[in-house]
Amino acid sequence: MPKIEKEIQEFSKNLLAQSRNQIPSVFNKEWWIGKILDFSMKDKNFKLELFRFIDVFPTLTTNAHIRSHIEEYFKREDLRLPSHIRLGLLAATEGLTSTLAIPALKKNIHHMAKIFISGENTQDASKNLEKIWNSGIACTIDLLGEKAVSEKEALEHQKNYIELIEKLSELTPSWKENKSLDFNHEGRIPRNNISVKISALNSQISPVNYDESVSITKEKIRPIFRKAQEKNCTVYLDMEHYQLKNLTLSIFKSLMEESEFSQFKEAGIVLQAYLKDTEEDLKNLINFCQEKNKKVYVRLVKGAYWDAEQIWAGLNNWSCPVYLNKEDTDANYEKLSLLILENHHFIKPAFASHNIRSLSHAIIQARHHDLPQTGLEIQMLWGMAEPIKKALVSFGYRIRDYVPIGELVPGMAYLVRRLLENTSNESFLRQSFSDIKEEEKLLKKPGS
Repeated sequence: MPKIEKEIQEFSKNLLAQSRNQIPSVFNKEWWIGKILDFSMKDKNFKLELFRFIDVFPTLTTNAHIRSHIEEYFKREDLRLPSHIRLGLLAATEGLTSTLAIPALKKNIHHMAKIFISGENTQDASKNLEKIWNSGIACTIDLLGEKAVSEKEALEHQKNYIELIEKLSELTPSWKENKSLDFNHEGRIPRNNISVKISALNSQISPVNYDESVSITKEKIRPIFRKAQEKNCTVYLDMEHYQLKNLTLSIFKSLMEESEFSQFKEAGIVLQAYLKDTEEDLKNLINFCQEKNKKVYVRLVKGAYWDAEQIWAGLNNWSCPVYLNKEDTDANYEKLSLLILENHHFIKPAFASHNIRSLSHAIIQARHHDLPQTGLEIQMLWGMAEPIKKALVSFGYRIRDYVPIGELVPGMAYLVRRLLENTSNESFLRQSFSDIKEEEKLLKKPGS
C-alpha cells in the first residue's frame, strides 16, 4: 500500500471509530423519525408512499384531506406495516381517535422538518444559528424556495438575500470568539456566509437564451455582492441542475471580472463531482484565477440531483451528464480534491461530504500539499452526520453546516431530498450507522 493511502486509511479508521460513539438523530430508533426511517429502509413500497405523503403534506389544509391521503397512500394490501405504525395510521383515519392522532401526526412531521430546516426566517433561526456556533461549527445559510416562477418572486428572493446579509451582520458580532472558526492560515474570515441559487433570481433563466440570462442574472446578483462586500459576508453561488451549470460558471466568472468586485475576496462557487465534465470546468476556473490573479472559494460536493439528471437525459434522449456508478463519483471526487489542493494558491477549498473516506482523502492530501489545517474547510448538511462533525471538531478542523431557512411548504422538497439521501442504499451514513457495514468496505479506495 502506498504511503499516502496508508495515511488515508489510518485517518479514516480513527475518524470512523470516533464517530461511531454516537448515533445520528435520524437513525435513533428511540425517536419517531428513527422508527419510521428504519422501516422505510426495509420496505421500498412504504418508503415511496411515506415520501409522497411528506411531500404533499403542507398542502393538506383540513383533517379530512389528511385522512383521505393516509387512506390512499398507506391502506394498501401490499404494505405490511409494523403494528405500531399500522395502529397509528388507523387511529388517524377512524372515529374519534382521529381528532387526537392527526394533531400528533402534524406535530411529528413538523418536528421532522425542524431537524433539517432551522427556522422560517433569520429571526426564528437565530437561536439555532448561535447554538451551532457555540458547538464549534460555522454556518452557510440557504434560503429555501429555489426557482422563481415570476419576476415578482425573483425580486422578492433578491430582497430576502440582501436582508439576510443585513440581519446576519447584526446577529453574529455578539457570538463568542472561536479561533478555529474566525481565522484561517491567512487571517480573519467572515462569520457571515450565505449560499445563493441563480434560479431564485431570474424566473426566465434558460441556456436557450444564454447571453440575456447571464446579463439579467448578473443584474440581480450585483446588489447581493455589494451588500456582502459592505457587511463582510462570504457568498457562494450554488450549483443546481445540469442545464444551469454553464450559466452559473459564466455568471460567476463575469462578475469576478468587473472592477466593482475586483477587491471582493469572499466569493465562491459550488462544483459537483457526479458530473463528467466537472474536471474540465475546474481546470478552466483555475486558469481563469491564474490569468485574473483571483482567489475564490470552491465548495466540492457529490451532487444532489442524480436521479433527476438521469431521468431528464433519458426523456430527451441526451447523453447522461452524471456518472451512473456511485463509486465513479467517489473516485472523481478524490481526483477533483487533489486538483483543487494542487492549486490552493488560487482556490480556497471547502470539501462537502458525509463520506469519511472522501473527507480523509482531502485532509491527508492537504497535508502533503503544504496547506495548513486551517486552510481547508469541511462542510456538511445541518441535521445530518452529527457524530462525524463532532469528531472532526475535536480534531481541530473547521466545520461549516449548510443551514436551510424557510417556510415548511417550499421546504418540504428539501426535506424529502434529505430523507431520500439518508435512506438510499448507497448512503454512507446509512451504511455506517444503520446497516453497520464493515470498515474495510466503507473506507476502501474507490475503484479498488
